Amino acid sequence: MGISSNSNVPVTNNTGNNTTSTSSSNNSSASNTSTNGTATSLPSNNTNVVIAKSPIYFAYVNMVSSWWGDPFLAEIGTPTYAPTNLYTHFALSFWLTTGPTDVALAWAEAGTYFSWISDNTQIAQKTIKKAFTQANKKLMISAFGPIENPTLKDSVLTANKLADFVLLNNLDGVNIDCDYPSYFLSGKA
Repeated sequence: MGISSNSNVPVTNNTGNNTTSTSSSNNSSASNTSTNGTATSLPSNNTNVVIAKSPIYFAYVNMVSSWWGDPFLAEIGTPTYAPTNLYTHFALSFWLTTGPTDVALAWAEAGTYFSWISDNTQIAQKTIKKAFTQANKKLMISAFGPIENPTLKDSVLTANKLADFVLLNNLDGVNIDCDYPSYFLSGKA
């Protein structure tokens, strides 16, 4: 199966709520909407706190052995096609500033790769995405990975292109997979 896992372990904040922390370069407090739809106040210590109802279990879909039919749907984690699992979020790899590649390319060209569902990409994507939504699972894109270093790109242009891709392709969000941490640690990012 083409899924590799990385689960985010929830931590408890000072209010007793389950949270998942991610780093941020913003030093100011801001209001944000959490995964359960409630407004939260973000701390000013470079950490965004997202309140979650339950743990997030992440699966990267980075390769598949079948590029056609029901086996392909199973390998990208599609509910009712894939074995029952605890994963809550599925990230298709990879989106690059030059466009999608690998499994992300198949999703972007769903009318070709999932033509038995529909030869119209939007209809094929929405049909598959409906299975994820009904199972309360998120389908996302994973950006960059080991293929591209995002710190060497125009960040505003890159963010806008990535957001456009997510919206155009019926996805729930983005996983930033940057395999170049030395740029962040050295202050080059």
